[in-house]
Amino acid sequence: MARTIKLDKIITQGTTYRTHPRVCLKIEKLGTDTTTASHLVIDNTVTGDIIEDVAPLHAENTKINGLLDLEDLFYAVPPDTDFAVSGGSGANFRIVGKLIQLSPGEGVPADISARYGEQGRKYKTYVTGTYSFGSATSWSDGTEVTVYSLTPATIETYTFSDFLMLDYSGMTISAGDVAVQFYIDNTPLEFLESDNLDAGVDMLSIPHQDDVSVNTDLFTMKDFPIVVEGDHTLKITCTNVSGSAISLSSASITLYGVARYERRE
Repeated sequence: MARTIKLDKIITQGTTYRTHPRVCLKIEKLGTDTTTASHLVIDNTVTGDIIEDVAPLHAENTKINGLLDLEDLFYAVPPDTDFAVSGGSGANFRIVGKLIQLSPGEGVPADISARYGEQGRKYKTYVTGTYSFGSATSWSDGTEVTVYSLTPATIETYTFSDFLMLDYSGMTISAGDVAVQFYIDNTPLEFLESDNLDAGVDMLSIPHQDDVSVNTDLFTMKDFPIVVEGDHTLKITCTNVSGSAISLSSASITLYGVARYERRE
């Protein structure tokens, strides 16, 4: 009978690892220390990209999100199988989950086998986009800017059911100053707007991992996922709704998010 113990290891880019002939890995959470898009390669199969902003090695006071929970899209490494980190030079990955030690002659668990067969086309991945104000010194009231846009290929689907973060610099904003809106094919998801209640989510409700002085609650789409099918376009925008211009100095807004990716065969 298999014996399952805790998996919590650091693996590093530049080294190829191999599981013992009687060991399976079920990687349920993942983190890294690199700011370069990086991923696991399991038996030559490429998985989803992560960076430190969305999946740091450890949760701490400037990294409130901690490890990325892969949920049902865990990574499976069967016995006697190569795996490695691909991406940022020297990047460390923390892999957390279950280490399954099989008895002689015992077969690989069904969930490991099933996930192994699909993990190259179904996984969690990070997305990012930036709007730069360039040399502008003010952001006029009512002006909307596009921070992120995505149009999947015909056979792809992205489901935004995890967290989003917005990192901004070169400006000072207060609660209620900037509204974040979501569009599919240029149609806003919130399409009924009151005269005195702006559409969208307040930008300070979508904090970056290090914005602990502003908000320590991650903004999640879990209860209200956005599904972006192939050949359709998701757009995420920010609008100044403060009632006056916002002063800028080499300002920018960057979005980070995690999506469930699927590619149909």
